[in-house]
Amino acid sequence: MWKDIHRLNNHFIFECEGKKYCFVNIRKNACSSFRRFIHKVDPRGPEDSDLAFRHFRVHYAAADLSEVVSCDERIVILRDPIQRLVSAYVNKFVARVGNEDIFNNYRGTTGKDPEQATIDDFVDYVCAAAGKLDAHVVPQSQQLMPLEYTSVFLMKNLPAAAVQLFGDSLGQHFAKRVNSTPPKFERPTLSDASMGKLEAFYQRDMELVRLVSESSAIRTQIDGAALYRNQV
Repeated sequence: MWKDIHRLNNHFIFECEGKKYCFVNIRKNACSSFRRFIHKVDPRGPEDSDLAFRHFRVHYAAADLSEVVSCDERIVILRDPIQRLVSAYVNKFVARVGNEDIFNNYRGTTGKDPEQATIDDFVDYVCAAAGKLDAHVVPQSQQLMPLEYTSVFLMKNLPAAAVQLFGDSLGQHFAKRVNSTPPKFERPTLSDASMGKLEAFYQRDMELVRLVSESSAIRTQIDGAALYRNQV
């Protein structure tokens, strides 16, 4: 379970054309693309600042819950949790892009060599580490605060949702998908046992994704307070 300070540090506040927005930076859910957009429309910090999480935590993280509540829109991008986990494994353990932190976490949690980790080993690590998990695989539902989120949508609907939120011109920023994993790396196949473990571990995430999927609108609202009460 993430502490509240971790959740709050994941809520980035920015302004765009006179409106105030909050974006929940859930890893592996198009967060790099969205951080590029935020830095484009509301640049903060030195001109040569990068788009790393540490920079955004300093210059964009919400000061407190009231600042999040004051925003005109509170944005959450969701993704099928199994697809998100497999994407994290391929990106960090196969392509090995920006993997230092998660390798250290895996090694410290399991006592095993992350370079030898199979997808099933990775699943065992995720399901056993609980509160010690790296942010790339922390359940999406655990990263929300006890408040209403006004614009919740699936990652696959990001281009259309962005046009609704920011207009045709600015929304075009999201027309081209950004992926840090080279396409040559194949997605591994999960065993039935691993799939069963993940369905149990990410049950709340799966329910949340199903709820949003059933909405007829591209963007919908969710009550983060109900999720929060069930997890603390």
